[in-house]
Amino acid sequence: GDKTLTVSCRSSSTGIITFTVTGSVWDENYKETKINSSKSVTVQAPREKDSNNYLKSLSIKEFNLTPEFDKEKLEYTVTVPSTTDKITIEASKASNYASLEGTGEFEVNEGVNTFEVKVMSETGTERVYKLTVNVEDENPIEINIGEKKYTIMKNAKTLETPATYEKTTIKIKEFDIPAFYSETSKMTLVGIKDTKGTTSFAIYNQEKNTYQLYNETKTNQLLLYIQNIPEPKEGFIESTITINNQSYPCLKLSLESNYILIYAMDIVSGKEDYYVYDKKEETLSRYYNE
Repeated sequence: GDKTLTVSCRSSSTGIITFTVTGSVWDENYKETKINSSKSVTVQAPREKDSNNYLKSLSIKEFNLTPEFDKEKLEYTVTVPSTTDKITIEASKASNYASLEGTGEFEVNEGVNTFEVKVMSETGTERVYKLTVNVEDENPIEINIGEKKYTIMKNAKTLETPATYEKTTIKIKEFDIPAFYSETSKMTLVGIKDTKGTTSFAIYNQEKNTYQLYNETKTNQLLLYIQNIPEPKEGFIESTITINNQSYPCLKLSLESNYILIYAMDIVSGKEDYYVYDKKEETLSRYYNE
């Protein structure tokens, strides 16, 4: 029968290692067989990790990118008809050792929609290609909130319904606009989009035809809509506080104080009251003036 011999060694450099086996083997009947065999193995240096994080191709199915794809160019735009509600981003990586994310089918709505295709090299460096998809809107409803411009979204399929709100429809400039209404807060929200394509909500006052940014703050099981301080409070200084990257009016015992009061509506109960914000712990709790 056959006999297998296994041998291993650690190489100190690249090149060819030759293993030679000589001697005799005997079978079960004590019959001797002389052997003289050799095997050569080529030792190569370990492969260095690939640092290539370029795309080989990038496209949006059925539409042309501007400018044409060039692996060195990182930003592209495309304009699609108003009837477009989905796009398909296709891409391939230049290196088989890299990883790729950001391709596939995505929903879009009127105005600016932004997407990113990311390529991570085997060495861990990332390259980001940005795509701006402009969905044509022949009659955009443009509004100003403060100094910032927004467009009202006529299709809200990419928006998640806020907690305690229900979907509805309202008329704005003869258009049926998807909206969200809460019996608790008595607020009507509409989806808005800024010039960069970032979506958010605005509170729409139908009687006054005015808009106000809507920002929820969720912490410690509370879901709050922070409002302006209704009146000065003795012993406190009026100031502002940043929570979840949003600036709000507040009251402080001193400008350096971590004891901060805000005034907010509890979205679940609809009740308005003062709340204490712990700046260090980033938590909110009801304010009790004892």
